Amino acid sequence: MKSSHLLLPLALLAGAAACTTSDVGSVELTLTGTSPSGTLYRLRDARLDLTGPDAHATMSTEDDPTRVELVQTVPAGSYTLDLADGWRLERVDPVTGASTTVDATLVSADPMPLTVVADQLTPAVLRFRAGGDDVALGDGDVVVVIDVEEGSPDAGAPELDAPPAPVTDAAAPEVLDASPAAPAPSVTIWNGPSGTITTTTATFAWSTTGAEAVDCRLDAAPFAACPDGSRTFAGLTEGTHQFTVRATNADGVAAIASRSFAVELP
Repeated sequence: MKSSHLLLPLALLAGAAACTTSDVGSVELTLTGTSPSGTLYRLRDARLDLTGPDAHATMSTEDDPTRVELVQTVPAGSYTLDLADGWRLERVDPVTGASTTVDATLVSADPMPLTVVADQLTPAVLRFRAGGDDVALGDGDVVVVIDVEEGSPDAGAPELDAPPAPVTDAAAPEVLDASPAAPAPSVTIWNGPSGTITTTTATFAWSTTGAEAVDCRLDAAPFAACPDGSRTFAGLTEGTHQFTVRATNADGVAAIASRSFAVELP
């Protein structure tokens, strides 16, 4: 899905002093993300109000329905983040793009207190329950992360014991001690530049499932361990680049995700 960004307008309250660049941070909400089970989600029909002592900003997911990220710059300070009623959470088929609204409940604090720190990453988490899976969306100087718990309606029901096998005089066959195969790994890059950027710094974030080891690289550099789920590259040269993440499970099976972008300096 092509990423599009929008820098939303900031409404300063009366009497607020002008801010220098070093006094501000940015809120970035990514609207899509993949859960550890491989399910793709998208937040729709959402309006988020960011309110502080000197500023108020409103972000909407529907100003441009094709947008996958919202970006808002605000002065550093204490804020509350309020998700207005009427939001929907969709499950998206990654192949066909077809979407289905799922039953979900917001279980995190609403409004949520958070602190914007200038030039630092300040995480915030919106948590939803849709029955045991987690999906993390978002990044920026304030990161709005959406966690979704998913599960079947029968989750928690006691498992019935199987009936005992009949007793015979035949010798029992030898049972080999075979370990089950490790779950297949998956990796999704859910944040980072795509298309053309005009800066020499790029930050990427990703999520994995079933991974015993996670490595990443930029362009043709050797893979290096990247266990923290994010990586920032500075001093990028002009031209085309590709960021790649590799997730490997306990059996040595690997999954790879890549994102390409270009640097064009003004």
